[in-house]
Amino acid sequence: MRLAITLIISISISAPTVAQTARTASPVAAPSATCTTLAADLTFAEQNIAISFVEGIGDNSAPRATLRAIREQNALSNAALTIALMRDNRCTMPTRAPRVATYVVAASQCETARLRAPGQQDLPACDRATWQRSP
Repeated sequence: MRLAITLIISISISAPTVAQTARTASPVAAPSATCTTLAADLTFAEQNIAISFVEGIGDNSAPRATLRAIREQNALSNAALTIALMRDNRCTMPTRAPRVATYVVAASQCETARLRAPGQQDLPACDRATWQRSP
């Protein structure tokens, strides 16, 4: 019995309190260039997810489906890391998770242009800087 009481007392005495472990530094606003870059990275990941989805429409190849799934998972992992960096840099956080629907219309237009002009580079519909978010 004495051992149990001693153990409880020693644990409660040695454990730091919340006040002792809390950070005391005040939040500092991150440079806008960092947050802008991270937001662009998140947009790029969402665009990659949409492109991968659109490329898979009408394709029944299992190996290509596997590669698309890997690309989508890589894009989602990239988005998760980007969101963590946004949080660490105290950037404005996104209000929703990355998803296919954000850029699916623009990705569909790009893929249609690619199919209509095989081998042609620099198609205007595929310029990601001009892509609009889907409603």
